[in-house]
Amino acid sequence: MANLIEIIKPSLAAILLALFLIQCDRQRSETIVSKDAPSPSPSSTKGECDFSKFSPMKAQTNHGSPVISMPRPQYPPEAKERGVEGKVAVRLLVNVRTGLVEQACLIEGDEVFAPAAIEAGLRVKFDPYSNYIQQKFSYAEEIVSYQFTKP
Repeated sequence: MANLIEIIKPSLAAILLALFLIQCDRQRSETIVSKDAPSPSPSSTKGECDFSKFSPMKAQTNHGSPVISMPRPQYPPEAKERGVEGKVAVRLLVNVRTGLVEQACLIEGDEVFAPAAIEAGLRVKFDPYSNYIQQKFSYAEEIVSYQFTKP
């Protein structure tokens, strides 16, 4: 009987350690999820471009994760009527786990391009960010630029 206990002790210790590590990982995951801000929604004007309540990682021109797809915006009919062209910059709020853009807003350029640029920005898809970033942030800010030229 004593030999059996000596054999079981190391196995039991390994099982208890594994259960402890699983529980710690589960609690850390729940903490990360609970840091997520309320469900975001698209923004459209320059004044609504403050993502600070989401505490995003401040990325600069996609230092965070590779772009999977970046759809081109449609040239707006109103811009065509006015004969305008221009470059616009759009700030994106990206979910670091999914790589999906949850909000977009125009930060630079002619407002006539805002709806088309924001719509295209909301369709940009990134690879999920690294585990390191996912442990520290729920969101990242990215900036994309679009050049609108007359068709």
